[in-house]
Amino acid sequence: MITPTLPSAEAADLLARFARLPAWPLEEQLRLSPGTLADYTALAPWHYRAGRPATIARILRLAWPQDPHAAPAAVLVESLPTLACHRRDQALGGRYTACPEARTRARLLYAELRCISRVIVHPQWRGLGLAVRLVRHALFTATTPYTEAFARMGWLHPFFALAGMTAYPPRDPPAARSSGRRPRPAPIYYLHDNTGSHHETPARI
Repeated sequence: MITPTLPSAEAADLLARFARLPAWPLEEQLRLSPGTLADYTALAPWHYRAGRPATIARILRLAWPQDPHAAPAAVLVESLPTLACHRRDQALGGRYTACPEARTRARLLYAELRCISRVIVHPQWRGLGLAVRLVRHALFTATTPYTEAFARMGWLHPFFALAGMTAYPPRDPPAARSSGRRPRPAPIYYLHDNTGSHHETPARI
C-alpha cells in the first residue's frame, strides 16, 4: 500500500497553519442540553448521597456531542422543594409560613421555588468548573422566582456560591458526636432570587 505524501514545502505550510489555530479545551466542546432520567442514573453512583431525589422537575446535562450515546460528563437535577425549611424561612423572611392554610402554602411554594437536589460531575471531568457552569445555566433559565440548594460539601467546594447563589451557613457549629469522632459539617443552605437574573448578561453555556 502506497501512502500519499505532500511536498515538504506544502507539509510545512500545513503544519504552520495548524499551529496557529487557537486551542479549544475539551470542556469548551461539551454541549449543554436538557437531560433525562437515564443521564442522572448513569452518574448517580458518583454522588455522595445514595438514592434518587424524591421528585424530579428538570434535568440538565453536559455531554460530548460527538458521541450522543456516551454517558454525560455532568448532570444537574432540580426537584420540588420540601414543605418545611427553617433556613429558607429565615432567608425569605417567613414568606411561606405566613400562609395559614397548608394547601395554599404548598401551592405557593411549588409555584415559586425549585431545589437543585443533585449536581454530579464524572470523576474524569472534575476540576474544570462544570458544576459552576451547570448551576449558572439553571439559574439563568429558571422558571420560578427562587432556586435553593443544600450542600454538605459546600464547606470544601462552594460551587453554588461561585455560580451566584447566596450562602446561608448554619448559625450553630455542628455538635460533637458521642463517639469522639470529628463532627459532620451541617449542610449550607443556598438561595438565589431569579427575578433579576434574566436581565443580566447570560453566563457562557
